[in-house]
Amino acid sequence: MMIDYITNEKNHTYIYQENKVSIHAISNLSYVKQMCMNHLFTYEGYIKSVKRMFGYHYKIPIFLHEGLQLIATKSVRNYDNIWINYASVESIDYIGNRIRLTFTSHRILIIEISKQAFNEQIKRLEVIKLHISKHFHI
Repeated sequence: MMIDYITNEKNHTYIYQENKVSIHAISNLSYVKQMCMNHLFTYEGYIKSVKRMFGYHYKIPIFLHEGLQLIATKSVRNYDNIWINYASVESIDYIGNRIRLTFTSHRILIIEISKQAFNEQIKRLEVIKLHISKHFHI
């Protein structure tokens, strides 16, 4: 089942998926770190590699596979950061410093982030994705 987005709420992580919401008793960053481990790499190692390869130093997107591409809306250590699964985004509407995301599940999320900041995250994700696809398809 595809993830739409991941939030922190009341000392728990909420995972919004196509037809359900699951709750976990850890932070959303800890949940993302677990997902990285499930894909055979550490979050810390991934961040270190991306910093070295591309020079990105903050809000680094996480590419796990084609169906799971995570973009942070704020600093990953901020409690109110939301991890967006870009692979699940069907449409994006820009409304001032807000963005309305419509997911393939038809769920809607409105976040406060500038168009420029969000587009920069998408651009970074595409660079990382291209690098990974070239690296593993030689």
